[in-house]
Amino acid sequence: GGTNALAYSYDGINWTGLGTFGLSCCVNSVGFNYLRENTVTFPTNLTVAGGQGINTLAYSYDSGLSWTGLGASIFDTKCTSLDWNGRMWVATGTGSVNTLAYSYDGINWTGLGKATFSINGNVVIWEKDTKMWLAGGLGTNTLAYSYDGISWIGLGSIIFDNSGTLTLSYLNGLWVAGGSGVNTIAYSNDGLKWIGLGNSVFSSSCNSIYNNGEMWVAAGNGVSNTLAYSRNGKIWTGVGKTYLTLYGSSIYWSQGVWVAGGAGTYSLWYSYDGINWNYGTNNVTNLNIAKSVLWNGDMWIATGSGSQKILTSPNGVEWRNTGVTVFSVIGHALGWNKKLGFVNIIQPVIATGAGPNTLAYSPDGIRWRGLGNSVFTSYGRDATWNGNLWVAVGSGTNSIAYSYDGLNWTGAGNLIFSSYGTSAFWNGSSWVATGTGETDTIAISNDGIGWNGLGKITFNTVANDVTWNGKLWVAVGSGKHSIAYSQNSRDWTGITSLSIFSTSGNGIATNSKMLIAAGSGTNTLAYSYDGINWTGLGSSIFTGNGFCVAWNGRMWVAGGNGLNTLAYSYDGINWTGLGTSIIDACYGVCWTGRKWVATGFLAPSTLLTNTIVYSYDGITWYGAGNDMFINQGFGLGSNPLIGSFPVPDNQTILENEILDITSGSPYYDYSYTNANIAIQS
Repeated sequence: GGTNALAYSYDGINWTGLGTFGLSCCVNSVGFNYLRENTVTFPTNLTVAGGQGINTLAYSYDSGLSWTGLGASIFDTKCTSLDWNGRMWVATGTGSVNTLAYSYDGINWTGLGKATFSINGNVVIWEKDTKMWLAGGLGTNTLAYSYDGISWIGLGSIIFDNSGTLTLSYLNGLWVAGGSGVNTIAYSNDGLKWIGLGNSVFSSSCNSIYNNGEMWVAAGNGVSNTLAYSRNGKIWTGVGKTYLTLYGSSIYWSQGVWVAGGAGTYSLWYSYDGINWNYGTNNVTNLNIAKSVLWNGDMWIATGSGSQKILTSPNGVEWRNTGVTVFSVIGHALGWNKKLGFVNIIQPVIATGAGPNTLAYSPDGIRWRGLGNSVFTSYGRDATWNGNLWVAVGSGTNSIAYSYDGLNWTGAGNLIFSSYGTSAFWNGSSWVATGTGETDTIAISNDGIGWNGLGKITFNTVANDVTWNGKLWVAVGSGKHSIAYSQNSRDWTGITSLSIFSTSGNGIATNSKMLIAAGSGTNTLAYSYDGINWTGLGSSIFTGNGFCVAWNGRMWVAGGNGLNTLAYSYDGINWTGLGTSIIDACYGVCWTGRKWVATGFLAPSTLLTNTIVYSYDGITWYGAGNDMFINQGFGLGSNPLIGSFPVPDNQTILENEILDITSGSPYYDYSYTNANIAIQS
């Protein structure tokens, strides 16, 4: 009885009442669903389709026999391509609002706008060997890449004109793409720099390319060929127009058989060698154009236009109607989750600060373990993980240190930054660190252990933070310049005007499309789309100083002091302050992949009790106490798994964490055979 009959807590200590809900007496028992933080999940088979009409996205849990439409809100014209990487879906399409979108379940989708492909998004694939998404389209860019599926880096309008890039495939270090224009087929060793192969094979367009690990087969449109094959992806042989007499739209291989789709006398064909083809039987005339074909682990699916929009086959030879009309106009794309077991290990967090601990470790951003102050005897400032190594910076006996597990640290001395280090960042190939001292404010390293100072030319007082947006390094600090950029990390160019941050630039982050910086002076927040030209946002959010900023794929969170100590924004331009009720000043903020964690200053006279706080949505924050740092924490490091170069997961469980192996419903999946799971300690 009393004021509340139910209450909730995130830590088991601090509770919030939920009232009585009309219960006049009491609640005797509550059930719960344990939050599995470290999991290996084997999903239920999910097939996702894209098309045109009332629905532009749809999904199926029964291998394509029945479908649920998702409407046309994400792509209001059509969805053209889908792929899954074990963590998320990415789709391309055409519409008034989006040409790219992503989803973590294939059902709930988030649009990414039209900045990457201003006209059409045509194709997207994930390649596990390169750990990179590659997408093709038309408009601002014809090719773009991403490491997280959210932040995209355009490669400009290259190789293909007219319709842009239409198809992509990868095998053993070689990318092959198809499109239209002067080149209809091109190849690349890295997905970034491309060599065109002309249009002799397909004079109009190459619409689909697939490989089976031994050879490539392509479908397209031209005067002489609608199908072609290659042994190396570079030298192609046309197969003529005997089979798909009008044009080829799609190609796929699985279960020892090639299936091609398109338009002509027959729309679906199969082959056991990729060269000699036979037409599919049973009802294929009901699919006038086969736009996409796919093996989804249980059966073949084809989609397109005609009296039937979706067909299925057990073997790629005999096709059956499904009677599904989920796409009222035409089906364009098919994808499935490949039943990939998804490993999710919660990313640890390293916090830096001052007091009895200058480094602290947490498996979840809430429970903390102090690591003492022997590495940084004065204070720690920042920590960064690159997939193999942690690098931390601070002040004292060492200004730079490194660790392989986040628990055991080795100091690298203070010869580079004789006063203190302020930040470190990894871009996939090299490290850049910032700080100050007698000789250097910026330093570079290939391994995070041995460092080379670059002097004090750009920031002659201090460099405070640095990031990489996929094309440029951008740093902030004070002295001659408050913002500077570099293409190679060695040669830096300062932005001449101090009008953005007249005192200092303090923090910087990027989502690849734009950069947000926090600082002091004329403005306390600013944004840029290229790292060179900046626009100040004034000082109304942080009336004192802006200190830090981070991005989580959906929103920005920034920290500072003054009228607000935390603020959030969905576009980086319009910000909402969160007041000063949780922390007196915020010096560092990060996204762990599951929650936000922030750290900062606790004034001696304050009634607040936190130097570390956390949030699940960036808006509502909870205190994690002041046990680790006396009065102030300075910085935080984790692995958010997003950004211009997301680093690999930390596939290690520490602190006696639990690993759960889970499955979708039903638990038993007959399509799994001879499954082996290896867990190494």
